[in-house]
Amino acid sequence: MEEYCLELNAATGVLDPKVVGNKAYNLVKFIKIAKIPKGFVVTTYVYDSLRKSLSDSGIFKYARLYANDKLSKVAYSAKISECFQNIELEAQIQGEILDSVKRIGEHLVVRSSATQEDSSIRSFAGIFDSFLDVRPADVIMAIKNVFKSVFSPRAIRYIMENGINIEEIEIACIVQKFIPNAKYGVGFFFEKEADKYCVIEAVANNPSGITAGSEKHDTYIINIKSRDILRYNAEGLKSVLFDFEIDDIIRLMKSIGNKMFPLDIEWAYTCDGPFLLQARELTTTIPVSYGNQSFNCLGVSEGRCSGEAIIYDSEKSGNLRGGKDKILVAGDLPIEDSQIIKDFGGVILELAGITSHVAILAREYKVPCIAGLNNATRIIKQSERIRIDGNSGAVTFLDRKGLVADNTFKAAYPKPDKLSMSETDGNTLVVERDSDVVVLHYNPSVHEEIRKIVKNIHQKFGMPVLNGNIDVWQRYWILLETSDCDKKIKKDIRMGVKTVDSLDISKIDHTISRFLKLASIYYMKSELRYIEYKQNENDGSTKAIMEALRYSYYAFSYWGIASNVMLRDSTENAFLEKLNERKKSKLRRYVYKINLDQHHPLHKIGDNTVHLIEDIYVTMKKNSIRMPESFCKLWELCKHK
Repeated sequence: MEEYCLELNAATGVLDPKVVGNKAYNLVKFIKIAKIPKGFVVTTYVYDSLRKSLSDSGIFKYARLYANDKLSKVAYSAKISECFQNIELEAQIQGEILDSVKRIGEHLVVRSSATQEDSSIRSFAGIFDSFLDVRPADVIMAIKNVFKSVFSPRAIRYIMENGINIEEIEIACIVQKFIPNAKYGVGFFFEKEADKYCVIEAVANNPSGITAGSEKHDTYIINIKSRDILRYNAEGLKSVLFDFEIDDIIRLMKSIGNKMFPLDIEWAYTCDGPFLLQARELTTTIPVSYGNQSFNCLGVSEGRCSGEAIIYDSEKSGNLRGGKDKILVAGDLPIEDSQIIKDFGGVILELAGITSHVAILAREYKVPCIAGLNNATRIIKQSERIRIDGNSGAVTFLDRKGLVADNTFKAAYPKPDKLSMSETDGNTLVVERDSDVVVLHYNPSVHEEIRKIVKNIHQKFGMPVLNGNIDVWQRYWILLETSDCDKKIKKDIRMGVKTVDSLDISKIDHTISRFLKLASIYYMKSELRYIEYKQNENDGSTKAIMEALRYSYYAFSYWGIASNVMLRDSTENAFLEKLNERKKSKLRRYVYKINLDQHHPLHKIGDNTVHLIEDIYVTMKKNSIRMPESFCKLWELCKHK
């Protein structure tokens, strides 16, 4: 008996790929070793039930005409829509599908699962449509649109190029629970020159951002044997993934890799760990390219090419001049136009990564390709001659010197009103809230607890938690501490942080000296104003003591940034790799000279300042003077001195 819907669960057993397609078949294969979102498969029998109606509509005839260039893309697209207007699923089939939907929930994903895609020979990467966050009432329409995508212009070109008869295509649909507010990505697990590698690409909140190549993302290249991780972060020092999350995804790939290798998976990561969304065999060789980290540029399809740069324009994609002596340069190359890359000698992609659909197609077409070149369409000029190396990620300009781009390292500086600070077991955490993510900046000492902390924050805010990295948390702490200071001191402190980022030793030395001098001056001013208050205490004026408070806080802030941000090991750890060996040794000596035993922001302030702050605190309490929050924090630190 023909079954139109089959549940995706361990009890289902091994399904027939001819009935459920390769994507669903692979998911069920790993359902005992990986978390898989609840769902079911609309089998190929449903598509078969439409085959006669599709044939009668003339759609197969129109597909062959388009494939043979006897029908324009616009005319063919109109014919597809016309043919599908009267195509409807049988009432019994619709009833079974809607009954199965009720067992999942409100938010769904509908994906293709054809018998030809996700095979060991062909990926069909991005060829058929998928639909995210579908309402139950729209599931039937989404399934019809997946079937309709079999006849899309890009699908027909790909199918015909691979020698497949369009009338022999068998396609099923996977309907699953949608996982919102998560981290999403792709992982490759493969062997290269006797070493095993994992490549993980990740983004927050955009389930299709990686595969579609439409969003900046993080790339992690991991040598499994040495455990070295090369990181290409889209947001400077911020990372989408924490190290424990990378480890979880690697473990998932290793467990699947025992049965399928080399491997390509799609995943979603929540506070409950990684979910497997898709698994297939890798169909192409992956270059292990370390590229040029300054440009976030990676070789993603092997080979070399020299030629004239052609800048992609979506409005003129039908008139692009291809050729093996031409290199296509694209910011965001939609999957609809992705097959034009086979007409070029090479490709440079701005947003796409190693695991994107476009990169996979470049490898299948054996077209040299570089991905992740930031601002590619602005750096590279139309028609200028360039050379690319898809093995190493190198871009060479043949008519001008070097790559014209700003290579300076730039740290992100959030607004203080986006920050909040908390403590866990005595360790400082700084949380930065954005529109749809939370960034956690943390002290190295909480490393062992970080999984629990991240889970708690995710559950509290309902957003993905990004890794602010241990090297920068102190910077944000200083910004937070001074958020209610006046513009003058804020400006100084921001300038001080940027000085550290510049890695100019002489500037750092000068700034430290200046800050320590200012700290001493403000301490003296604070002491004088406090003495003045004590001498005129009977007058009842609070102006002097308030100024004493402000000056002591300024002194604290300047001492704090000098001794806790600029001179701590984080200065060395975060930026040392940016320097050549000569500068590295110089910075090491410099950091050692000024670091010594400084472990606390009050290290250089001394007992006199602590006593002064204590006196001010007692006086203000005695006179019921409202204390700013910043001073309360200062007093808390002084109590531990």
